[in-house]
Amino acid sequence: MTTDDDEAIWRGLQDIAVFFLLLIVSVTVRGFVFSELWGWFVVPLGVTDLSVGHAIGLAMIVSYLTYQADARSEKFERQAFQELVGAAFVRVISSGMMFWGIGWIIHSMT
Repeated sequence: MTTDDDEAIWRGLQDIAVFFLLLIVSVTVRGFVFSELWGWFVVPLGVTDLSVGHAIGLAMIVSYLTYQADARSEKFERQAFQELVGAAFVRVISSGMMFWGIGWIIHSMT
């Protein structure tokens, strides 16, 4: 193997490690937001509270059951893996914080 091959393998391993790290952070943020929203809006109706772990599991089930492939696959084929992972991470974090913030505002008014 050449030095270029070694560098390509190392970059690939780094991409995979970063992907899994961002996946863990994203899933945790979703679970936290789901748990908070559940506690604010569903528990007052008499339903049991959810831990963050249970919320992560339920969010993953819902995501799995409602997943729809993006119709813009040509665009994704041309983008670099790092760009796709970064964009997805930013989208998950920003949407999670947006939903949490809006939920907090509504919860504060009730």
